[in-house]
Amino acid sequence: MSKNALLWVLSAGLIGCGADSTAVEGESESESESESESEDEQEYIPDLNIDPLDCSVTPCGTLATNRIVVPTQTSPYHCDVDNNGVDENALGGLFQLIGSMGGGTDVQGSIDDAIMTGDPAFLMAIQTSSWANNPEAAFQFWLGAAVDPEATDNWDGAGEFTISEESPDDLAFGGEISGGQADFGPGKVVIEFPVPLPGVKASSLHVELYAAHVTGTLTETPISLGSEEEPGTLCGGMPRDVFNTELVPLVADFVNQACTDDPTGSTCKTILGLFDENKDGEVTEEEVRTNPTLNAILPDDLDLFIGAPEDRVRGLDDVPDSISFGLGITAVGAVFATPE
Repeated sequence: MSKNALLWVLSAGLIGCGADSTAVEGESESESESESESEDEQEYIPDLNIDPLDCSVTPCGTLATNRIVVPTQTSPYHCDVDNNGVDENALGGLFQLIGSMGGGTDVQGSIDDAIMTGDPAFLMAIQTSSWANNPEAAFQFWLGAAVDPEATDNWDGAGEFTISEESPDDLAFGGEISGGQADFGPGKVVIEFPVPLPGVKASSLHVELYAAHVTGTLTETPISLGSEEEPGTLCGGMPRDVFNTELVPLVADFVNQACTDDPTGSTCKTILGLFDENKDGEVTEEEVRTNPTLNAILPDDLDLFIGAPEDRVRGLDDVPDSISFGLGITAVGAVFATPE
């Protein structure tokens, strides 16, 4: 797909966005009211937060994420983040757009290559009495890195890793395993993954997801989550303020690079027409953040918090405050010391 075609997609609406809750033309008023009443009846599901795992008391299976998969039209990696009966992945649509606009850049391949270096690494532990069925399994995430990024055996199921000193230590939550299918969450997840896009200054993207779920097929021998043929899914909600801090600079860098590459081309003219509010030939982060087109097609589609960002708590207040996001993931066995 060409850059121009994708800019049309940006103007018309992103693929993969959550369902619009407003009534559409031709929909009866009673149908709209019924839908609203149904949404009002949705029950808030609190996070299954637990104390950090102590794998010295009850053994854990330890893994490292060996693949992060960008959403596509055929593999959207969405889930029902807010328990309203609708699968969502609004930000997945944005990543589809940005990835496809990368010109000759193989975004998925570049992410694969960066993940293979093992720095950063996304580490996890699963604590369970059974890898087939357990209604009370436990899960924890850490940020880390491979002990030797140059090692060729980091992803053979016994690669050695370390947990980063900067990693949060409270990303632990419960879940269940049924028939070898894991569903951990909801809980909070923090990950970092590379951003191999031309013009983007950030080397990695810091993602905070709330009401997050990790789902996929588990195997005990060899230990793994998901597979190349059927990756697992990591999905949750990104608060709008996190989006503004992490994603907006990425978008601004990327669209400016398109104009650097071809200042007089049609793609640059379209970008400037969409984003350059003050007509100075450059797109600022503020212009991206306040862009009416982007905000119209990428609104907050989740209600996850009560209160302002500085003192918010998880809960419902009928005010959307977050954007749904999902990725595909696979993980293999890894060796690292877990905190005691």
